[in-house]
Amino acid sequence: MKSEWKVCAILFLATGLVAQTATTPKPKKARPAAATLSAADVQALKDAIAAQQAALAQQQQQLQELRDELHRKDQVVQQAQTAATDAVTKADAAQSQATQQQQSVTELKGDVTDLKANMANTVVTLQETQKTASESPMALHFKGVTISPGGFLAAESVYRSRALAADVNTPFNSVTMPGASASNTSEFFGSGRQSRVSMLAEGRLASAKISGYVEADFLSAGVSSNNNQSNSYSLRQRQAFGQAAFDNGWSFTGGQMWSLVTETKHGVDNRSEALPMTIDAAYTVGFSWARQYGLRLAKNFGNKVWFAVSMENPQATITTHNNASNFLVGSAGAGGGVYNGAVTACTSTVNSTTGAVTTTCSPAANYAFNPSPDVIAKLAFEPASDTTKSSVCTAASAIVSSPAKINS
Repeated sequence: MKSEWKVCAILFLATGLVAQTATTPKPKKARPAAATLSAADVQALKDAIAAQQAALAQQQQQLQELRDELHRKDQVVQQAQTAATDAVTKADAAQSQATQQQQSVTELKGDVTDLKANMANTVVTLQETQKTASESPMALHFKGVTISPGGFLAAESVYRSRALAADVNTPFNSVTMPGASASNTSEFFGSGRQSRVSMLAEGRLASAKISGYVEADFLSAGVSSNNNQSNSYSLRQRQAFGQAAFDNGWSFTGGQMWSLVTETKHGVDNRSEALPMTIDAAYTVGFSWARQYGLRLAKNFGNKVWFAVSMENPQATITTHNNASNFLVGSAGAGGGVYNGAVTACTSTVNSTTGAVTTTCSPAANYAFNPSPDVIAKLAFEPASDTTKSSVCTAASAIVSSPAKINS
């Protein structure tokens, strides 16, 4: 704005000077003829005119310089406008490029997210495949529960030089002595009754493994079972229990299972019983043979030490003398109580004096009157739990049982 005012002032002055130069001098009054212009006056006029012309030339030069300056500034402004336009264009291009890059980044993020999802699915699929490949093909999976059927088929036989009329189970308390007639008779039996079926179901909770186990065989005899024709024998329950094993080492088991006093191969774990590897289902003398109902609480201390306590169903086997065979023990079961009430043989005696007939029958199964459950505690040590080393397991157990109260 100051430059424009300066130009206007210069133009105004120049215009004034030009006007003064171009103006026709007013006619002078006639002087007397005696007065004439001298050479000095003429020279002074010429010098004044030359000075005015020099000033005018200088003003014109200044005006030209101002015009050049204005033109130069116009060029600078134009260049600035061009640069600004270019900058706006470049900014728009940069904005467009940034938008495209943002879109590319968004698409890339989406691709990365999809890739992560695909990778996670692939990892899960691979883990499931590896898990399936590592697991036994005999296991079934249903809604988070792993079902493992098991068992075996048996074709066994037994030969005895003294007949006992027994299958693969040998009743050691009924071995025929030399004075008995059956001691002169041998026997042979073939049997598939020890064939076994089992099923293990396992599932996982947040901090515990839940499992259930069922096991059965055919070493049971119905009322009409015999080995004369059909050899039909009924299915019997061996084990049926459930267990909750917690991650902190505690476990709780309830149902029918091997007794806590039975020897085990690993700590006090169920299904690790050290059963004698014999065909004879009565096993061997000295083996702690008992399968019965029980509630067991156990604690595992780092697979080195185990402590367990159980409450189990007892079955008294004491005998009485000079009493009827069904006194206290050896009682027949009540059919209404879902116990076996069948009898195997009856004998009758006649009183020679009164003629009264007394019939005595032997029950097919003997039941005892159990006043209270047995309480069993067991402490087991297994110093070497590494499978590459031989492990030694020692155990100490104690049984507490309440005696029967007999009313006189």
